[in-house]
Amino acid sequence: MDEGRAVSRYETSLPPSYFDERYGRDPDPWCFATSDYERVKYGGYARCPA
Repeated sequence: MDEGRAVSRYETSLPPSYFDERYGRDPDPWCFATSDYERVKYGGYARCPA
């Protein structure tokens, strides 16, 4: 094992064109804006004092 490299299951990443196409078809392809899970997960941050 190369000690200087981060460990990852994936050896390659997706090209930018994948995301361009994905977001071109749907502005929220992973439903972050409408997901109840995401709303609950990030909802607490809005209530934290500054």
